[in-house]
Amino acid sequence: MAIIFPEGTQNLPSNVLQAKVASNNNSNGYATITGATNSQYGLGFSNRVYIDLCSVSITPISANSTIVIQGLSGGSNSNVSYHTTGAFGLVCILNNGTSNNIDNTDYQYYPMTNPFSTGTYLPNTVCQGSHAAGNTNTQTWYLKGYSYVEGTNTNKVSFRDSHLLLLEVEI
Repeated sequence: MAIIFPEGTQNLPSNVLQAKVASNNNSNGYATITGATNSQYGLGFSNRVYIDLCSVSITPISANSTIVIQGLSGGSNSNVSYHTTGAFGLVCILNNGTSNNIDNTDYQYYPMTNPFSTGTYLPNTVCQGSHAAGNTNTQTWYLKGYSYVEGTNTNKVSFRDSHLLLLEVEI
């Protein structure tokens, strides 16, 4: 059984079968929302707009393993406007589908206010969870940033220096 190590990683514990990582460094991605939208990705939340930050594909070695997913992104205030009823966060989406997705951001930094946008860098935001492999078919996980707003307001969020880590583990 081969263990695939990400660049710079050494001595993974024996229950880690493989690790995959992707990053999008020093690149701002903007999620801008104006007005109401329908829910997407089966997450059941309206008024969110998503942007792809990075993605990782993994082919499980064992159908009985678990994929541990962790996504992280910072933010920047350049060319960004926040509304008093806006928020932002991260989600991890499996195969761009509508099931088995991870959303544990709980509307971080809500409400965001206009003064927050002046001279401020957003703190790192995390999305993490796990998924039973279930088979050995290739899975592609997408780290997506979102902007949320209530009503007909406008909210624009900048995401920066994102990374997505997948670990296939035997538990």
